[in-house]
Amino acid sequence: MNCATRICLLVLVGGMACGMPSEALARQSAPVKASAAGKASDSLPISRITLYRSGVGSFERRGSVDGDATVQLKFNTDQVNDILKSMVVLDLSGGSIQSVGYGSKDPLSRRLASFGINIADNPSMSAILNRLRGTKVSVTTSEGTTRGTVLGVETRKEILGESETPTEVDYLNLFGVGMRSIKLADVRGLQIEDAELNAELEKALAALADQRADRVKTVEIAARGNGRRDLAVSYVHETPVWKTSYRLVVPEDVKGDSGKLTLQGWAIVENTTDEDWKDVRLSLVANQPVSFRMDLYEPLYTFRPEVAVPTGAGASPRVYDMGLGMAKDVEELAAVAAPGALESRGRYSEEAAKSMRREDRMADAAVSESAVGFARAPSSKPGMTAANMSQMGRGGAAQGGESGEIFRYELSAPVTIERQRSAMLPIVGTQVDGRRVSIYNRADGQEHPMRGLELTNSTALQLMPGPLSVFDGVEYAGDAQIGHVPAGEKRLLSYAVDLELGVTTNDRIDATVQKVRLVRGVLEQTVKEVRTSDYVFDSKDKQRGRTLIIEEQRLGGYELVGIKATETTPVAYRFEVKLDAGKAGKLSVQQERTAASTYSITDMDTPRLIQFCKNGKASEAVLNAVRDLGSRRAGLEQARSKVRGFEQNWADIEKDQGRLRQNMESVDKGSQLYAQYMQKMTAQEAKLDDLGPKIEAARGDVARLEKELGDFIASLNVE
Repeated sequence: MNCATRICLLVLVGGMACGMPSEALARQSAPVKASAAGKASDSLPISRITLYRSGVGSFERRGSVDGDATVQLKFNTDQVNDILKSMVVLDLSGGSIQSVGYGSKDPLSRRLASFGINIADNPSMSAILNRLRGTKVSVTTSEGTTRGTVLGVETRKEILGESETPTEVDYLNLFGVGMRSIKLADVRGLQIEDAELNAELEKALAALADQRADRVKTVEIAARGNGRRDLAVSYVHETPVWKTSYRLVVPEDVKGDSGKLTLQGWAIVENTTDEDWKDVRLSLVANQPVSFRMDLYEPLYTFRPEVAVPTGAGASPRVYDMGLGMAKDVEELAAVAAPGALESRGRYSEEAAKSMRREDRMADAAVSESAVGFARAPSSKPGMTAANMSQMGRGGAAQGGESGEIFRYELSAPVTIERQRSAMLPIVGTQVDGRRVSIYNRADGQEHPMRGLELTNSTALQLMPGPLSVFDGVEYAGDAQIGHVPAGEKRLLSYAVDLELGVTTNDRIDATVQKVRLVRGVLEQTVKEVRTSDYVFDSKDKQRGRTLIIEEQRLGGYELVGIKATETTPVAYRFEVKLDAGKAGKLSVQQERTAASTYSITDMDTPRLIQFCKNGKASEAVLNAVRDLGSRRAGLEQARSKVRGFEQNWADIEKDQGRLRQNMESVDKGSQLYAQYMQKMTAQEAKLDDLGPKIEAARGDVARLEKELGDFIASLNVE
């Protein structure tokens, strides 16, 4: 690789590897052989892998080199961005890391545009020939071969065949012995006579082929120093999320009371890389660190404006002062890289390890001397026994504990997983507290409860989410799903339908008016609403009793009354009912709320308020206020009726006057009839003069009464 294309990622000198456990530093791998000239050597072997549940894995490689050396590591192209973002390279024995180099990845369009013939935009033949203007070519048609220099391609409109619409036809114009135009449709072959230009086109096509085949990239680490030295490399890249699955054995003697259940947990790990994981130390971390992707591999070119050449006086060079704090940063970096700085990191909880050992001893004591594991079951027996199943509780192959704020499972033995293969690794093998229960939640839509378990994580471990297969004694009983269960927490698990226990439900709602009052003219009614859920249980099992847990939805704004919940969740109340074998039982759950509803006082009828008053819901003062309101409203309505009467009289007179005027237009003004019409019109005008003041006065009364009614309503505050 050309040194000009090398890009230095991170250089740290000293004996500290940030984030690498101290026990990993003690492992010595075979030295990586390299000549003093720095030739590429074999890859450093993977010594430790830490997998996270956020879809990434941290990989550590360890090895040694002699003298100056170049170490090569190969990665899939889609992993390079993560490598550039996270790689840490350390020479732990006093040497130095000169650089971490890799092949540059220029955008394909930019690489193609750099060749003599630009084919980045997938050009047509006519476009390519236009880009070859001035180039000597040989063109073969049915008439023979013509040599010349490309002038360009022109488009002409021609009538082809029987079509009456002109069609655009491309012609190649050549200059040789004179000028000649050749229809491109007639061209059978074209040869570029410029050898260098031919070579450029071949390189451009090769770049296209390389882009499709470029799946693996090599990263070269250049280390410089004397003698044999230890190297450590760590990085993070995308990996499948590690998963968990569990097996839970319920002994036959665990009924309604608490007992010991045997729990075995497996981690499902997938090696989707192209490298075998051979004898690596594997950690499985429960936390989910923030992780994202960023394209650091693709060269990024920013826009640069074109500026006119300056014609003024030239600028003088400037010397910048050193920034304050730089020397301090160097001292801090040297302190971090000092030998022994790693010793305080990566320690697991000794208390958790002791707890695991205690649980292992308890499990061993519970297993009969004749009990053996699945693989060692005596062939003389027809099947597995309860003792065989209990063997699962003899401690897992991983130590669980905390490192700082991170909980992890550390597998006690090295792990080997071949490339593109997966494995199930035992991480939990212990006994936990639990009891048999039946669980009913009407939201499940079933008429029977679910058989289940109340599981308590009585270990020092964190149980991760995953499926759980339940075995009742030696028989498979069903599947359950478990969420994240920290140490000391309790969870319900359901794995089968309890067909021997039936449940019927009945719901009812009772609403009672508690109080009625007037607040600023608004009638406020306080109502107590009680929602009751009645459960009736009927057990058909004559042999065994039941511990039944009922989940009732918590209603927003309601409070539980008359009964105390055994347990409360964010969305439900839990109640525990004991049922004897073959017996029935019942449970009533009441939730109540007191709510206030408001009404316009004009919408509330007086008879209803009188009834509230008799029932003690409304006071006599409220009733009197409503009666007073009714009286005021009646007075207002009378005033409005009076106005409507006057206005109707006015409208009738105006209508009759219109009729008289129409008749008068057709009658001789000197006639007696015309004189009668005039006499009647005069009398009506007198009535209108009398009605005008009466209407104004009546309207004034209405406005006054409306204001008085509004002020009265606004001032009403009666309990």
